[in-house]
Amino acid sequence: MSHAKAAPDSGGGKKRARSLVVPVLAAVAACLLFIANVVLFVGWFRTKHELGSLEKEKTQLASSNRALADAYNLLHNKKVQVCNKSPADVTVHWLSVVYEDGGRLKSFDSQRCEDWAPVVVKNGASRMLTLSSTQEGCNWNGSVVFFAMHYSRGETQTYRDAGAWTGFDKDCYTVQ
Repeated sequence: MSHAKAAPDSGGGKKRARSLVVPVLAAVAACLLFIANVVLFVGWFRTKHELGSLEKEKTQLASSNRALADAYNLLHNKKVQVCNKSPADVTVHWLSVVYEDGGRLKSFDSQRCEDWAPVVVKNGASRMLTLSSTQEGCNWNGSVVFFAMHYSRGETQTYRDAGAWTGFDKDCYTVQ
């Protein structure tokens, strides 16, 4: 029986296996880098899109804030003050106001208040209008946003006025 002798392994198989490992590892690394780049690109693109949306929202909010600033100035409480620059006395017979109190609009109507008496403002004088009363709805500190008023100048001239409490000289309703 003859046995064929196997040729001694000269290490060529190991070299071939080692020479395949490097390209395979390089291919795997390239695939991983490609996937990482795709993931990072998608994240960058989403962030860029979100940033554009936030810029648009910021512009809209800034525009809205400008409009709200006008409303805030209008709806900001002031104090009712009557300035008499006429030669005769001014008598405020009736006053109704809307004012802000703790984020809510409230109203005061002097006709509903038993303690209200017509207020006389002498010529050349000014007077803040308020009412301290135990009657419900009649304890009012003079705050105003909108008003309606009936007053007279002298004995015969009567006037009615209403509107937002704004645009008056030094926030004083001036009678001339």
